Amino acid sequence: MTETEVRSVGDRVAGGLVLGAAGLGTGLWLWSIATPRARVLAPDGGVVFLHGRSAWPLDLAVASGVAIVVLAAVALTLAIRRRGGSPSEPMLLGGASLAPAALLGLVALARLLPMGPLTGPVAVLLDDGRWVLLAAVVLTVVAGSRSRFDRHGAAGSVPAVAQSASHSPSRWSPGRVVALVFGVVAAVNLALLPRAVLVGPTGDEPDYLLLAHSLVVDRDLDLRNQIEQKDYQRFTARLQPHVRKGPGGGLYTTHRPGLPLLVAPAYALGFWTGWPVRVTVMVELALLAAWLAARLAAWASALGGDITSAACAALLVAFTAPGFYYAFAIYPELPAALVVLEALAWIGRGAPGTGWGPGLLVASLPWLHEKFLPLTVALAGLGLVAAGTRRRWVLVGLGVPLGASALLQVLYYERLYGAPIPVGVHAGFAWSSLHAGLVGLGLDRDHGLLPLAPVFLVAVAGIPALARGAPVVAAAALAAFASLYLVVGSYREWWGGFAPPPRYLVPMLPVLGLALAFGLREWRRRGRGLRAALLAAASLAVSAPAVAVPALQYRHAHPIRSLLPAVDWPRYLPGWVAPDGRTWPLTLLAVVLATLALRMGADRALPRRLPAGLGLTGAGLVTLAVLGLAVAGGDRLSGVSGPTVSREVANAELRALLDAVAARGEPPWRVTARPPQAPEAVRLVYPARRLPGRGRMVPDPLADDGQARLAEEAGADVVFGPYERLPRGRYQVDFRLRAAHALSGPIATVGVTAARGKVSLGARDVKGETLATDAYREVGVEIVLPAATGDLEWRVRGVEPDAVLVDGVVVRPLDLRLVDGDPP
Repeated sequence: MTETEVRSVGDRVAGGLVLGAAGLGTGLWLWSIATPRARVLAPDGGVVFLHGRSAWPLDLAVASGVAIVVLAAVALTLAIRRRGGSPSEPMLLGGASLAPAALLGLVALARLLPMGPLTGPVAVLLDDGRWVLLAAVVLTVVAGSRSRFDRHGAAGSVPAVAQSASHSPSRWSPGRVVALVFGVVAAVNLALLPRAVLVGPTGDEPDYLLLAHSLVVDRDLDLRNQIEQKDYQRFTARLQPHVRKGPGGGLYTTHRPGLPLLVAPAYALGFWTGWPVRVTVMVELALLAAWLAARLAAWASALGGDITSAACAALLVAFTAPGFYYAFAIYPELPAALVVLEALAWIGRGAPGTGWGPGLLVASLPWLHEKFLPLTVALAGLGLVAAGTRRRWVLVGLGVPLGASALLQVLYYERLYGAPIPVGVHAGFAWSSLHAGLVGLGLDRDHGLLPLAPVFLVAVAGIPALARGAPVVAAAALAAFASLYLVVGSYREWWGGFAPPPRYLVPMLPVLGLALAFGLREWRRRGRGLRAALLAAASLAVSAPAVAVPALQYRHAHPIRSLLPAVDWPRYLPGWVAPDGRTWPLTLLAVVLATLALRMGADRALPRRLPAGLGLTGAGLVTLAVLGLAVAGGDRLSGVSGPTVSREVANAELRALLDAVAARGEPPWRVTARPPQAPEAVRLVYPARRLPGRGRMVPDPLADDGQARLAEEAGADVVFGPYERLPRGRYQVDFRLRAAHALSGPIATVGVTAARGKVSLGARDVKGETLATDAYREVGVEIVLPAATGDLEWRVRGVEPDAVLVDGVVVRPLDLRLVDGDPP
């Protein structure tokens, strides 16, 4: 082995050691500051951190972490200096590696010295910012090391990432790759189907299945006999049907019959063979999702000529949000996506032929949902424009199916609703809330596309390449996207309702996937495949747990935040479901970060404007700085939420705080709450699964913890306990209840007792008509404790068996009030 080869091997080993040491050091840093903490607001509006017991010897972690990251930085600096790198590069890479050391030192100072006015900002940086800064530091070190320790080992050589961009043509033919995409997606979807069946059907799914049953069994649209005979019990235990009484009698669904007609064959197969009908329908939809991915791969390959990027884009669309969720959900968006793909592919070919086939496809869109009417018009108009001199023939091919569809729609509405148009069937579209939906569909922390699947940033970057390579398709795709986006953005429940988000962008998956294919091709050619791979990995890390644990899709919170409550990074992104004072600033910050990420992937990227040698390291440090500002800015603007702790720790620390306030005899505390809801830390929370009770625990995706207690016996306490002790004061005790099925009259009694149930402090009867079956509602009881009281119990007693579900109990101290001028 020559001296050069030995040095190259040594450099690779040094690079591995550096990355390993940096990872170990940041891990120790993360572990060292994992002390449980809860955050509440003090009387003056400042932030108070309540400390729990440390989970690890903090001092040892600090010392070890500082030593390891310093050694890693020194090793990296010496290795680069020995290779003859840029004089500024060791300093920059060393600085990136020293960032964890600096934060560890700050931990040590915070423990040894009083911080005074800096206590709040330091705690914010060390606690809330640790996840964001940890990711930034690791990515910076990895990117910088990758650019130096490449597989060729020569100083100043082209990085390995860039070399991989000059890819050779695939050995496989495009047809075989497309078939492989279909097989992989179908196999994964069918393998995960038993997990998807565990939850649901929810939202509108039972209504679509019930109409499919009527079409298969009775061959009509009247659902009265299906509801009276409880045919819905084939796929759900209870149903609150979305029906309207027709002018000639009968009950008719408010949903369109397109999806039930499409899944009727699968439903019939299950019905006549005795297989679970919902499962057979889900198998059909899972195969349709695989077909969508395969057709997307073929279409993108034909337009871009790069089957590898096309296949990767199709797989990412199939296995990230929202496409992965809707391989199993019984909603019309997935079939609409197939129609959009075929229509745009036809338009891209210049609208050949007479257009009868595409006309029939486009005409089917309004039968799936009324919101697709503008999309239908847009696709038809785009087809006429693309036809050019053959416009007259295409007009006939499109006009006849569309005209027949419109006439049948009028007759359908007249027969079912007594009006030629569906007025009032789906209320909830309001242009006044359009801005919330338009921004929220892309950026909302829990329901937006980019927080759930950041890989689609590459799709945004691929739009210019798509416009250059296929201008007609690009223009048509963007026009179709806008025609749907404006409609769903104005919908009251743009965030998805009782369906996984972002539901209403599923029909645009062909557009997003095509742009993603072109974006991946360009980033690979420019040596930025690592960045695309990191975005793809982040997207898969979000979608995979949500499919493996399907209840996470219905929590109305980011799946990672629901799965790992301690990782609350989405709170630094804007929330558009309930906008507050920090929504617009965080939105602008998110746009800046996204723009920065795109600029670093552009042709004239940041490294070209910096001195030689900065490369990916300079971009990483800029990202680190911006993310650090995001951490500080988000906390400065919000000031109410902090690191998540266990329910027990938070409850214990809040009780200790209330005891201290009562002992000092101070007036009621006044706090600032932004957003308007009181922060979790100033509420005592008792999940039903943590309370004693005689009710049975059942899975429930609508419950906060995914489980609820069901009343099984009349007159028995569904939950009771926990024999709590609270200081004097006023409290609001809210019982989170949901009706198991539609009932009227008394179904439960809620109340608060003391002295082991001998003293009643307040009680209320709960009637079935006051509760919803598809959402939890809070039933409150206000109590006043003139003195410290022990053995407090929160009791829910069932009047009817199997009638009420209990999610938990929330106790709010009413003496913690909002500052004047803030929203209540």
